[in-house]
Formats: sequence, structure tokens, C-alpha cells
Amino acid sequence: PNKEQAEEKFKEIQQAYNKEHGITPKTIIKPVQDLEKHVPDYQPDSELDQDERTSPDDIPDRIEQLRRQMRECAKALQFEQAAVLRDRIAALQKRL
Repeated sequence: PNKEQAEEKFKEIQQAYNKEHGITPKTIIKPVQDLEKHVPDYQPDSELDQDERTSPDDIPDRIEQLRRQMRECAKALQFEQAAVLRDRIAALQKRL
């Protein structure tokens, strides 16, 4: 069977199981969580303001500084913080 046939067969089996057990599938609804709660030391305003105030001549140095911080976060398994730094680097690179 190809992928579509396998998916259709799985869907039929799942629907039969749900019907047999009185299960009605529902969409999971969860609140959006604030990044600040999950990223230690996350300070969006002050850090982003500092990036925005960086002069064009200083952007390459600022990018290198943020890259070092990003690598340190990744080594420490702080992937959310590393992603924030990655996004800040990308924003600065657009200004070059």
C-alpha cells in the first residue's frame, strides 16, 4: 500500500475504535505561554533596545558578541534563549 492508502486505513481503524469506545475527537486548546516564563533572564525590551541603538559600524561586533552568547546557551542546553539570540542576530544582519 502507498502512503495515502496506509493513512486511510489508519483513519478507518481509528474511527472504528473511537465509535466502539464512545470517543469524540476534540481539538486541543491551550493558552499561548509567555516566552519570558520559559527563558531564564529574558529581557526583551532592554536587549532589543540595545540592538536597535547599535550603530551600523558596531553591528558586526554586536553580532559576534551575540553569536558567542548563543553558542554558550546551546552548550548549556538553553535552546530557547539561543533561539532568541539567533533571531536578534538575524535582525541585526538585515541592518547591514
